[in-house]
Amino acid sequence: MKTASSVWLLARIAIVGGSLLSGTSFVQMPGDFSTPSAGFALVLVAACAAGTCLVWGLQTINPAGRAAWVRPSWLANPFVPVLRPLDVFHLAGWSAIASGTGALYLGLLQSPRTWAGELPLGAGVGVWIGVRLVAALVRSDGTR
Repeated sequence: MKTASSVWLLARIAIVGGSLLSGTSFVQMPGDFSTPSAGFALVLVAACAAGTCLVWGLQTINPAGRAAWVRPSWLANPFVPVLRPLDVFHLAGWSAIASGTGALYLGLLQSPRTWAGELPLGAGVGVWIGVRLVAALVRSDGTR
């Protein structure tokens, strides 16, 4: 493994790990999250997946766009959204999934239980699905 690649892999793992720990902020959110809302979670997944695909669709018709919409890699630098935007979405999706998982775990241990973690978890799964859809639609060179 190349040195730069291992640095970005470790950076991504650290960000996702930190996101897992950030679930405590969702557990303390005000509001009534005492019951799960599977319907809302599914709508959130669909909206985030559609939003990710919409961003890609708008950028493919942008004449000034120079981004390469290539399949994301855990070994690539995620902080160059102009060049590899799917890497940014990929990292954001996994961070939201980790944050939601941590929040659900902590929320279900509390009394009364809180299901606030379904918000970031649903959004993260939706973005992840959107990234997978876009990656399936683009060619290996990043073109449509």
